[in-house]
Amino acid sequence: MKPPLRVLHLEDDPRDAELIQALLESEGIVADVTRVDTREDFVASVEHGGFDIILVDYTLPSFDGLSALRIALEECPDLPVIFVSGTLSEDTAAEALNMGATDYLLKERLSRIGPSVRRALREARERIERHRAEDAARAAKARFQGILEIARDAIISVDSQQCIVLFNQGAEKVFGYTQAEAIGRPLDVLLPQRFEDVHRKHVEEFARSPDVARTMGQRREVSGRRKDGEEFPAEASISKLDLGGELLFTVILRDVSERKRAEHRLMTQHTIAQILAEANTLDEATPKLLRAVCECLVWDVGTLWRKERDAAVLRCVEMWHRQSIEVPEFEAATRSLTLKPGLGLPGRVWSSREPVYIPDVVRDDNFPRAPIAAREMLHAAFGFPILLHGEVLGVTEFFSHEIRQPDQDLLDMMATIGSQIGQFIERKQAEDALRQAQAELTHVTRVAALGELTASIAHEINQPLASVVNNASACLQWLATENLEEARQAAECIIEDGHRAAEIIQRIHGLVKKAPSRPGPVDVNQTIREVIALAHSEVSHHGVSIRTRLDDDLPPILGDRIQIQQVILNLVINAVEAMDGMSSAPRELIIGAANDSEGVQVSVEDSGRGLDPGSLGQLFEAFYTTKPHGMGMGLAISRSIVEAHGGRLWASPNVPHGAIFRFTLPIAGERAA
Repeated sequence: MKPPLRVLHLEDDPRDAELIQALLESEGIVADVTRVDTREDFVASVEHGGFDIILVDYTLPSFDGLSALRIALEECPDLPVIFVSGTLSEDTAAEALNMGATDYLLKERLSRIGPSVRRALREARERIERHRAEDAARAAKARFQGILEIARDAIISVDSQQCIVLFNQGAEKVFGYTQAEAIGRPLDVLLPQRFEDVHRKHVEEFARSPDVARTMGQRREVSGRRKDGEEFPAEASISKLDLGGELLFTVILRDVSERKRAEHRLMTQHTIAQILAEANTLDEATPKLLRAVCECLVWDVGTLWRKERDAAVLRCVEMWHRQSIEVPEFEAATRSLTLKPGLGLPGRVWSSREPVYIPDVVRDDNFPRAPIAAREMLHAAFGFPILLHGEVLGVTEFFSHEIRQPDQDLLDMMATIGSQIGQFIERKQAEDALRQAQAELTHVTRVAALGELTASIAHEINQPLASVVNNASACLQWLATENLEEARQAAECIIEDGHRAAEIIQRIHGLVKKAPSRPGPVDVNQTIREVIALAHSEVSHHGVSIRTRLDDDLPPILGDRIQIQQVILNLVINAVEAMDGMSSAPRELIIGAANDSEGVQVSVEDSGRGLDPGSLGQLFEAFYTTKPHGMGMGLAISRSIVEAHGGRLWASPNVPHGAIFRFTLPIAGERAA
């Protein structure tokens, strides 16, 4: 059962009150009526509350209905009030209705009491629901407004003509317009001109599609334009709402300039580090460095100025610019110009040893190329020094067609890059010095190896020289007896022995001379034979027999013939010395050359004392030696030579006794690839 209707009845006649309650019940309305007839009781009841409807008699001995209506409207404005009176004029009834009464009834027409109460209750419920909906709408609007105000993203709504109707504080910060400046203007003011048509077509297509939301950045580049004309990258989403046939588009746009800048700077640092790691010289790296900075950080022109040693000036040695632009006059002026400390952008960087930024070189008083830059539309510029131990080695500068405000983060990053380039120069200088020292040491060990073969070399040369003397004496005798044929044969022997001596001296000269490496095709078998010929007397002097195992179809390797001879000669001398003093086993030296999966493998086997397993890891270290008077550099130099040729050198025991030293060298075609 429904709970009874709670009625507050302002009535001084109890019989009228009972009649009205009976009429309500006859209409099926069960009522719990509280009757009051004084102001005090009425006010107390209203304040206590708990009623569904108020019935008011217009005239009472000490109170009136209009006063009661005012009290009810003030205390409980949503509670329906019905006037029930026998003395209510039309003017008074109209006044009551205007004040907020729901209805009025004359006591002689109480048959309408049921429908009037039901209508009043229905209207009260509708009014309460409407007020709740309005409150909810106001709350939602307040929440939405709060979101709009605190959102850092730009939130913009446009109508079907793409005119701005909503522009939040985030949009003000992103675009630089105030709400008053933006609302009512076309959305085109926020877009780069080249994207206006594309954006308009996209919105029109979206309006026709069934989608209600779309992320614009998934399909095409989204760029914005600030009030000052600066363009910036953005991510945007768009939604649409149909308001009775009128479409409303809302765009949420995020400025990703900082993120893009961070990505571009990270890419710049990575690219430059890679260029410096792969380059052999600064001249080789410079054009790549200029291009990397311009492309990664979106600048148009880059130049490198180098300090001349003989004159205290900077001179441009390299310049790069985008293919899409032409700056012939500026390039010619830059390449012909020399700058002293403090003059122009490079001179200022040189003097301060710190990066310098110029928003617009055209307006800069200390920029000699300003008129040319103005003609070829170059504006923003920055430069940074290349430093080595605090000394400026050079200056790099970059230019843009746009006017750009100073960017301290950019300058800090470029200062770091300038130091990296200086460290690259220092590293390359150290590498050059190391290579020079290694070449000197290689030459010393080569001469030392030849020193050990002094007796053998002398013997090899003495043989053809003695033969020359003998044949010359015989030739004189044959000439004295006019035996010309014998004299001719003796002269031919003299020539042959002279060539033989010359070849020996040429081999020695090739090994002794200090010359830079000259890679070329090398016949490994021929190189081995030359070393054997050079060391033949030394090998024989120590009672060592030498044997070769040389494949006939070996391809040539790419390398320096003299350096490879040095490696083989060093291994041969070590093998001979390892067998010195061995009496129980035959002294045999085997030199082999064969095809290998890594190219060509050369091996030198001996039957000497063998290798100490504990020293295998130290054999190729510098200054480690097992010889009483050894330098400890032969094997270390040999390994460095082999590795420089792209091969490897290692040692292993020779069963049942002795040692085997092997090294591999890539063939010429593979090395070139």
